[in-house]
Amino acid sequence: MAYDWEHAGESGRAGPLAEGEHTLTVVKIITEKNGIAYQSQAGAPQILLVLRDEIGGEGTDMITLSDAAAWTLARYFSAMDTGINAELKQVGIEPVQLADHATATDWLCTKGTPFQARVVYEDGSKYADITPIKPPPPPAGHEPVAPLPESEDDDSGIPF
Repeated sequence: MAYDWEHAGESGRAGPLAEGEHTLTVVKIITEKNGIAYQSQAGAPQILLVLRDEIGGEGTDMITLSDAAAWTLARYFSAMDTGINAELKQVGIEPVQLADHATATDWLCTKGTPFQARVVYEDGSKYADITPIKPPPPPAGHEPVAPLPESEDDDSGIPF
């Protein structure tokens, strides 16, 4: 059966990410094309993140894994808000080590969690500019409160 070009996009697949804020998940890591590892013009390794939103829309983001450019990847980990940046530091993972497909998949797909991101298409580009959004800290004074000790016969503190 031939591909139906006239009805492309009507198959029920969501297609590309729409502009706006989305909850995204890293669903796949691509480290090479035609057997050649991705790298920047300066020769630093790169990985391509494939991201999916809650309705199946997809986008990609090419990440350079040099020490100078690793802040872009750190934004993703910070937006996941799982303490993963500290864990990466604790186990000694360097940005360049994420060029390994299995390592990147483990940290971004397996250990990674859904996160908020802003999606924008600038100047008519077909490629999305995806900016992870770090969750805001809880408001001051809204720290978790320890439960009161239970007492079976002391109801004196109940106001009704």
